[in-house]
Amino acid sequence: MAIAICHRLTFLWLALLAVTSQSDASIIHLGSSGSSSRSSTVIGNDDFSDDPTHSLVSTFGIPTDLAVSSVNAPSHLPLGPRQSPGSRLSSNTSRRHHLVPRAKCPKSPLPRKIGYYQVDNLRKRQCHRIFPSQIITTGLSHFYLAFASIDPKTFDVVPAHPDDVGLYGDFTARKTSSMQTWIVVGGWQLGGAGTATRQTWKLMTSRVDARKGFITSLGDFMKENGFQGVELDWEYPSAADRGGSINDAANYVALVREMRATWGKDYGISVTLPPDTYLSGFDPRGMEPYIDFFNYLSYDLRAPPIADTTVSSHTDVRKIEEATVA
Repeated sequence: MAIAICHRLTFLWLALLAVTSQSDASIIHLGSSGSSSRSSTVIGNDDFSDDPTHSLVSTFGIPTDLAVSSVNAPSHLPLGPRQSPGSRLSSNTSRRHHLVPRAKCPKSPLPRKIGYYQVDNLRKRQCHRIFPSQIITTGLSHFYLAFASIDPKTFDVVPAHPDDVGLYGDFTARKTSSMQTWIVVGGWQLGGAGTATRQTWKLMTSRVDARKGFITSLGDFMKENGFQGVELDWEYPSAADRGGSINDAANYVALVREMRATWGKDYGISVTLPPDTYLSGFDPRGMEPYIDFFNYLSYDLRAPPIADTTVSSHTDVRKIEEATVA
């Protein structure tokens, strides 16, 4: 069973994983829990199909024990620390992995399951490059292409790389009556230290005319390429170490308010939120009336700061409380 994992080192982001034949499984990193009454979810073990060979993602997007043979698992084998009856088992006395029937679980009550496709895998990977047409999208409600960028002078939305343009049509052709295809604008590198885009978000959102130009350009970009919505991924407003300023939160609210006023319901809008102290630089309550939902950047284990030696969890509720509770 061939499985390719694309690990975006800068983000520690388990991005988009897939294989090259219909008989193999696809692994996709997904948007996680949303905010307020509008929410998203992560695809888990029960979300691809009734075939357990298609269910190789844990609830946080991390690969579970993978079956390398289809032999029946002995009933006496103990369960692992994260396993429950009906999950796949790993023998303590053997290196072989086994499959057992999956337990029947109720459907998730959350309405969204979002997959991110990181298009630069086609440039950065030496092997196992994955094209949009190869992704198994069963169970997804939204399919996101990451990333598009912003011109730091004109504030127009532009491809992150010229090679991406030829893939937009292939990507948006995957849309169905039950799954929309959206574009993600931003990302960690937009605003990185020493880059021309260091203050692009801050400058664009701080001026009425610049916001208007950005919104017009983004609408044209989505219409031309067939995208049905946009995720704004500003990392991070108000953060001095990311080129931010104290007015960013209010300006971000103004941006999404004007986007909704301009488009109505023609295009979807979502916003990424960090599950840590960077969240203090946002105003989610102010943004919520104008967007469809939030996505927490809840992927992979968090690397420790230089002064700390502790690896943190995916989403540390304590950090969210520190950022939001006065």
